[in-house]
Amino acid sequence: MAGSGGGARSGLVTIGEFSRMTHLTVKTLRHYDAQGVLVPHHVDDATGYRSYSVAQVPLAQVVRRLRALGMPLDEVRSVVGTSDVAERTARIGEHLDRMEKQLDEVRGAVDTLRALLGIDAATGEPAPEEERTGRTLDHLLDADATDDAGGEVEFRVEPATWALAARARLSLAMAGWTSSAYAAVDQAVDVTGARRSGAHGALFYPDLFERETGTLVAYTPVAERPAPDALAALAARDGGGVEVRAVRLHETEVAVMVHRGTCADIDWTYGALGSYVARRALGVDGPIRETFVVSAVHTPDVGLHRTEVAWPVFRTRAA
Repeated sequence: MAGSGGGARSGLVTIGEFSRMTHLTVKTLRHYDAQGVLVPHHVDDATGYRSYSVAQVPLAQVVRRLRALGMPLDEVRSVVGTSDVAERTARIGEHLDRMEKQLDEVRGAVDTLRALLGIDAATGEPAPEEERTGRTLDHLLDADATDDAGGEVEFRVEPATWALAARARLSLAMAGWTSSAYAAVDQAVDVTGARRSGAHGALFYPDLFERETGTLVAYTPVAERPAPDALAALAARDGGGVEVRAVRLHETEVAVMVHRGTCADIDWTYGALGSYVARRALGVDGPIRETFVVSAVHTPDVGLHRTEVAWPVFRTRAA
């Protein structure tokens, strides 16, 4: 213990003391050392004991806050490992932007649950019965309720069309990728001089829901296939890490239901539409298509947003 006091006087402290100074557990500090995020000032060759400098305390506090914000360790390592202030600020800003989007999704989920329970968002108290609108929790837990959506289902054939599209393999938690994808797609439309023929859309392949990762295609339909020289210009451009190609979307027969409002609860529409299709044995393999008829591109008012969810079907008889 006497050595500990001497270490403190020289500006070096044990891993235990450093843990108490930084509120990072000894196990966490060892892990950060192994990952190259927060390396001890000195490691004794004979004993393996780690010593930290008190000058590392501010760095440890920054690391703890970045991790509390959900920043992955590899990104934390990049942030604390660079001396470029602009790069460091940019990386942190990008992560904060992602966190803001996640917070918006959480707020949307909270508002949805309050509405389900009939709780007034402003007061936190149960809303009067006459003021309650939309779905209720009891309705959703009714095994037969999803079939009530049958009257809202439209059957139609989505015609074949050309589109400019970006494809990625990711998880549903990373679906925020579509923001950068649509930005790249919109730039590609300008580069090729293509003429839009519809709203932004996306194809969600079955593996995206069934496995940890899957395929998502973000696209904008265009009137015709861009000319070869336009496609060459598209291939040569810098899409900010997102590759955009001209693709042919095949003709598809679908059952369509309109989702109103935030996409935070779009699973309700998926559940209602999927149940409707399954009860009529109409479903076939293929990606589910979303078309963003009214989105943030058109208005910031989420309450006005409209998304068409299209489920692939094969109609052998009238539904």
